[in-house]
Amino acid sequence: MIGDKKGDGSSLMIQRDPTLLPRLEARLPMPLRILYVTRNPFDNISTAGLRGRRDRPLGDAVAGFKRRYAVSERIREQPIPGRFLDVRSGEFVADPTGELDRICSFMELGASRDYLEACANIVNNRPSVTRGRVEWSDEAIEAVNRLIDRHDFLAGYSFEH
Repeated sequence: MIGDKKGDGSSLMIQRDPTLLPRLEARLPMPLRILYVTRNPFDNISTAGLRGRRDRPLGDAVAGFKRRYAVSERIREQPIPGRFLDVRSGEFVADPTGELDRICSFMELGASRDYLEACANIVNNRPSVTRGRVEWSDEAIEAVNRLIDRHDFLAGYSFEH
């Protein structure tokens, strides 16, 4: 299993070279499987704003995520159907045993109940909700709502929950 905790690094490499995933799969002794972990975009953008320069408007972070989500959409268009699994971080936190079992099944990995429960025991049981820690303008909220509407993998997220 190969991973990229933040996703930006691998996404940018795939954006620069669209042949990367098919070439990687050709070198692997098994089918390529891709986990796509999402978090409420309002929290992602808020966290980016909190970690960035305080003098930059939140709109800069919104624009950055607009680019990232567009790259994610292009990656999903790669000719590797059925090889993506969406995992929502909030759902993982709420049910780590069930979600990890779903991930292991998707990856075709056997996982004992003891293993799943041991892993679940180290998961922080509270999701990181940062959207209330920054000031959101109506325009920024609407811009993120348009992003959510544009990308199926963000469906169901909102500022409220």
